[in-house]
Amino acid sequence: MSHIKNINIKNYRGLKNIELKDFKNINLFIGENNTGKTSILEVLNILSEPSNLGTFIKTSRIRETDYNFTSGSLSPYESFKNLFNQKDKLKKIFIEAEISEQKFP
Repeated sequence: MSHIKNINIKNYRGLKNIELKDFKNINLFIGENNTGKTSILEVLNILSEPSNLGTFIKTSRIRETDYNFTSGSLSPYESFKNLFNQKDKLKKIFIEAEISEQKFP
């Protein structure tokens, strides 16, 4: 089973440039509201199937449901567009992860 060791995220939603290092078997994300915890979890979900465009859209649609939109009420394009930093939509999203093949007990 793969294990994420480090993640580097740039321009994903409100995350401009964040590097998370030294992931363990269990990790907790703690912080004030609106500081990017959910965005980090979304990136982890995207990393589960990074080559599948549907994973990006599905990830965005989970947030739609959280904000009382009817899931799927936005077009796939609108859902995908919401993944980008809304203040600077021209910047590319960059997600990089270092993976190990560590075995879990």
